[in-house]
Amino acid sequence: MILKTYILYIVKTYLQNFVKVFFIFFSLVFLISIFEEISYFKETDKSIFFVLFMTILNTPAVVYLIAPFIFLISTQSFFMELFRKDELSIFKSFGLSNIKILSSIISISIICCLVISIFFYNLSAKLQFVYLDYKNQHSKDNKYLAMITENGLWIKVETDQYINLINAERMNKNILQDVTITVLDKSFKLIKNITSKKVNILSNDWIMIDPKTVNFDSTTTYDSGEIIFKSNLDYKKINSLFSNLSSLTFFELNKLKKSYIELNYTTEELDLHILRLYSQPFYMVIMTLLASIIMFNIKRSHENYIYIILGVSISVMIYYIIYLFSLLGINGNLSVNLSVWIPLIIIFLVSTIGLVRLNEK
Repeated sequence: MILKTYILYIVKTYLQNFVKVFFIFFSLVFLISIFEEISYFKETDKSIFFVLFMTILNTPAVVYLIAPFIFLISTQSFFMELFRKDELSIFKSFGLSNIKILSSIISISIICCLVISIFFYNLSAKLQFVYLDYKNQHSKDNKYLAMITENGLWIKVETDQYINLINAERMNKNILQDVTITVLDKSFKLIKNITSKKVNILSNDWIMIDPKTVNFDSTTTYDSGEIIFKSNLDYKKINSLFSNLSSLTFFELNKLKKSYIELNYTTEELDLHILRLYSQPFYMVIMTLLASIIMFNIKRSHENYIYIILGVSISVMIYYIIYLFSLLGINGNLSVNLSVWIPLIIIFLVSTIGLVRLNEK
């Protein structure tokens, strides 16, 4: 009965620290984001209330990205509270071993990470979608838009004189297939229509193979072996125009992937994003485990801050490891699956070594 009471106390104390740290980070992200939004909308007539509204919409998505770091700091904060009251020694005197204490911490962290990963992420995605929609409406530069529908890839490119509406049934890396380019003037009058079976968009000079051009002014049609279509976009910039993946829920991401596959569009970046979402709960739990192992090694109270700095340093190092492997996955030097799971496996193995040592104490 006493052991159960202490375990419930551990769960309650951890949860309190987690909520406290979560809202501290939420507030910090909110404050930083306010200045970014003020800078973005400073040349518009938007009020401070609109800026605050936009900041509220954007903050949850940013907080979700740093969630593993929040778990690490929460765990360290929890242990600092135990050390301050010398409660860890009391627990052990009543028969609670390090492993039992750790099991209680991991159990509540799993519940927290499921809530964050399922409910908080989907909420943040919905808010991010609204945020991006508002931002596009009030953007200082909305000359370029792109989207994927069941009818293929659609791109709008606006220049000083013309508006180009581009539709491609399929896209395979830097090759657009079955392309139609409709050129309009600023009053939306049709100027010409260009169709091509294949277009190379590797650079801003799009190479159109066997194009057919219809001029609406003179109602003439002519064929060419190959023409260069001048554009302000290339393959990389077009990729950056698509909807921010963080604004899509799990269901919407899987639906988008099906559309990509049907259009023969490369899914590497999308696969990487989806796998990152699937791996995020594991990172949250492992960061909790790692922080616990670090804090269990504290022998004297003045060592607290040394180990906190160590924990933060490790988390920064982990971030760069994840980033490095992500680049390898995006560039095709490593499979997408390996680029996501190898860092997680490395961190887990390091944590396991620490766990074995902890069990021996």
